[in-house]
Amino acid sequence: MLKKQLKLRLVLYPLIALFLYGVFAYFFTPQIKLLNNNIDTSVNILVLTKEPLFISYNPKLNKAVINNLNIYKKDLKDNKFLKHPPFNKKDYFTIVPRQLDRALFWQDFKNNLYIWAYKPYVIFTYFYDYAYLRFHGQTDINFATFLMFSWRLTSMTPADFILKNYEKPKNKKSKLKEDQHKITFGKDISKEKQEDKILVLEILNATDTKGLAATLTNYLRNLNNQGLLKVDVIDYKSYPVMLEETLVIDTSGRMESLKEVLLKIGLDTKEINTSSDKSPISDAKIILGKDFIMPK
Repeated sequence: MLKKQLKLRLVLYPLIALFLYGVFAYFFTPQIKLLNNNIDTSVNILVLTKEPLFISYNPKLNKAVINNLNIYKKDLKDNKFLKHPPFNKKDYFTIVPRQLDRALFWQDFKNNLYIWAYKPYVIFTYFYDYAYLRFHGQTDINFATFLMFSWRLTSMTPADFILKNYEKPKNKKSKLKEDQHKITFGKDISKEKQEDKILVLEILNATDTKGLAATLTNYLRNLNNQGLLKVDVIDYKSYPVMLEETLVIDTSGRMESLKEVLLKIGLDTKEINTSSDKSPISDAKIILGKDFIMPK
């Protein structure tokens, strides 16, 4: 009897402590308030891969911008970036992930984001990785904020992440602060405008399958004619090089309309890249890679 009571207390007391901690964090942690209240601002995370990622999440739009930072390895090695970051430290969290290769880290993140609903066991690996990083001092994200971020991620797909490439400065001696204006924050994500306006696309074929761009163009135009999508293709043609993976490039900020199109053609697992083209002829470009399969 005494052993049963002891076991019950060993389970009950930690649960009560966790509950009280969650209640305290819910009401008193600034980042939790932002996430819960859907405020149109950004919650930011600096991921110190090689080279780093700066992730800016907008709770109101439930979307995030991924900034690829081309910081030199010696800056990370000498800790210059952490001592003199181009952002205010109070405005972001920091993670030093177990997977330091930037491309592999982002690929693993996208895969887990897509498959967790079909393979729930990846959640245990996800929580283990957080516990490992927290124990070794490789992240300053507290447990309550981690749980809230995790809950938000369950309603997101890779198409909710806008990928912005961060260009290297031409002068290698230029300071990091000189590139600060290039960072895109979550609060800067443009909202959907002119919802009744047709989304104009360019379709480019980067495969050896002849006529693939034309086939997809006809498919999208049929969806538009049936009233299932508001979309048109202004141009379709071949891409100068072959690509293994399909690329989606936004030029207008009409993310919701673009995401709807991607869902219809089976590309909702793709992140959305942004273009620096100041005079685009379309709202977005879809460059079909060898991984693309025409929807039935």
